[in-house]
Parts: sequence; C-alpha cells; structure tokens
Amino acid sequence: MALIRKATQPPAPTADVADPLCLLQAPDPSTRAHAAQRLALQPGDATVAAALLDTLAGEPEAAVRERLLTALIVHADTGVAARLAVLLRQADAPRRTELVDALRQMPDAFHPLVPGLLADPDPDLRIHVLSTLDECPAPQVRQWLVAVLEHDPHVNVCAGAVEILARIGEPAQLPALHRLKARFPDAAFIAFAADLAAARIQGHA
Repeated sequence: MALIRKATQPPAPTADVADPLCLLQAPDPSTRAHAAQRLALQPGDATVAAALLDTLAGEPEAAVRERLLTALIVHADTGVAARLAVLLRQADAPRRTELVDALRQMPDAFHPLVPGLLADPDPDLRIHVLSTLDECPAPQVRQWLVAVLEHDPHVNVCAGAVEILARIGEPAQLPALHRLKARFPDAAFIAFAADLAAARIQGHA
C-alpha cells in the first residue's frame, strides 16, 4: 500500500524585499534614499505618496529626506501639500527649510491651501507659510500679502509680508504699506520696514 504523504501548508507570503515601498523601512539610509528615488518614477499613485509622507515624518537622515521630498514633488497634489503643511507646523529649523523649499516647488498643489493657512491661529505657522511665497510673483501672492498687511493681528507676521513685498511688490501695494504703519503705531521697526519696502518698489517701478 502506497504511503500517503501528509499535505504540507504552502509557505506564508513574505514581502518582496525588492519592492521600494518595503525598502523605505530598510535600516540602511542609502537603501531608503534609493527606494525614494525609484518611487519618484511612479507618479499619481496615492499609496506611494502616502508611504513617502509617512516615511518623511520620522526620517532622521537629511539626505534621505531630500530624496523623499523630491519624490513627493513629483506626486504633488493638494493632499500631499496639506500633509507637508502639517509637518511644517511641527518641524525644527532644518526640516522646516526643507519643507518650505519643497512647497515652493508645488505651487499648483499648495497655493489653494494658502488662504486657509494664513488664517491659522498660530502666528508662527503663518510666518512659515509666508516664507513659501518669497520671490513668487504670481498676482494672487501679492493679494495674499496685502490681506496680511490689512488684517493680520500679529506684527511679526505683517513684517514677514513686508519683507516679501520689498522684493516682489508693485505700486498697487503701496497704499497697503502706508496703512500698515497706522495699524501698529508703536512698532517703529514696522514703519521703517514699510518705508523701505515702498522705496524699493518705487525704485523698481
């Protein structure tokens, strides 16, 4: 009588170690960086974008974060930009600089979020958001800066808007700069900054 072999269970499936999504969690930083670079070649995949964002939030290596952000620029949409804005709120200075640089490179995704972010209760976040607009001459950017000058209650946020207008402003923004001085009559530095920005705008006109 022939022996009947006991059926064996197939091995449990394992993650493909060559899958760049899996390699984002590798212990070696260069492997994580290479995985991020590969994932930049798969734009439009929401799963990939989410994995890149999750990895970025806890990534300790600046070189890997650079690759992750480069990939996220390729994947940029309003969802990606919104997640980066959340990280901007929590970031230390080096990470904040990285995030600002990335957001500057995805204006179509990020700019729809700017009005809401400039109304955020946290003045530090508003200042960081303003820094993403620096040297961006789009007409709506100047409109946002004027709205800050006329309505933001924090003098340091207004000072950030004045600094940007000194570089990208046009004569149409001069009345708002003059009105700003009246909003903060006890802040001599803001009057000086507003006058300097107005002089630069008039010099470039």
